[in-house]
This record gives sequence, structure tokens and C-alpha cells, in this order.
Amino acid sequence: MMKYTTTTADLPWVPLALLAALLSLTPHAMGFPPREWPSDPFAEERVLMVVFGLLATVVAGVHFAVAMFGNRRSLASLPPSAALFVSCFVIGWRLFPYWVLGVYQVKTGAFPWRDQDPKSLIPMTWIGDLWRLPILLFQWAVIIVVPCLLIAIGILIWKRRFVPAFITVAGTSVAAFFFLRSGEDYMGWLLD
Repeated sequence: MMKYTTTTADLPWVPLALLAALLSLTPHAMGFPPREWPSDPFAEERVLMVVFGLLATVVAGVHFAVAMFGNRRSLASLPPSAALFVSCFVIGWRLFPYWVLGVYQVKTGAFPWRDQDPKSLIPMTWIGDLWRLPILLFQWAVIIVVPCLLIAIGILIWKRRFVPAFITVAGTSVAAFFFLRSGEDYMGWLLD
């Protein structure tokens, strides 16, 4: 029988640190101007930021998979890992390319309109639909993920596991905030 206990070793410190890094870089990422042709003074920084967002998501996903399948001794570590993975996905995988490539600045009206078809931008030029498909699937998965995380928060609080409950609330809140704030402008761009 699995225990519903947790120790500090069971807490998802790596995804928590990655989410903190993504959040600290978010204002900078949102401020990038659109890409300039043919030479872009921010090209290297854009690449580094997008790569960091993608890798942070992959690492958080691997951590969640290990917590789910490899760490059978503590069920209390699953909800925080799941919430942090979802948060890293929303910010690092979904929004960092949108922000860093300057699409966000164009959509807000800070820069004049220009063609920013995602098929001609990174990470689509690197990994194609392997980047876009998870984002499209997540639109539907959120209907299942968020209620599951809310139920898990209730169970964690009921079991008096306040630290994992707090991390789960924080991760879920961050993911929901950025997911809802990106809205229809984002999906219109992604499906362009």
C-alpha cells in the first residue's frame, strides 16, 4: 500500500527551480521586439531563451514521469510535480517562443503588423509539429488536468500535507493565469 506522506527529498525541487527561473525571465521575454530581417541583433538571445523554455519543460516532464512511475513510496509528490510540469509547459513550451520572437509585442500593438507565421519561426523550424501538437492537445487536456489538480489539492489539505498542497496550488495558479492570459490571440497565431 502506498503512503501518503512526503519528505523534503520527495518535493519537486528541480521543477520548482525551473519554474522560478522561467517566471523571473518572463518580463524580459515579453519585451522582445519582432525579429528583424536579414540580421537580428537579438538572434542568439532569442535562441537561448527558446531553448531554455523547451528544455525546462522537458526536464519538468521527466521529473513528473519519474515521480509517477519510479517513486512508488509517496503519492504526495505527484500533484506538485504535475502542477509544476503543467506550469513549465504553459510558460516554457507554449509562451516563451511567442514572447521571445516578438509576436506578443506585435499583437499588443507596440509594433506594426508583420507576418510572423509560426511555421517559419523557431521552434517550428527545428522540430516542426512536435512543438505545436502538444500545445493543441493541451487545449483539451486542461479540461481533465485542472479538476484533477483541484481534487488533489483538497486531498493533500485533508491529509495535512500543506507544503505539497501549497506547491500544487502555486503551480496550478501560475499555469491557469498564463494559459488564460494568452487567449485567442495566441491560438490564432499558432494555427496561422
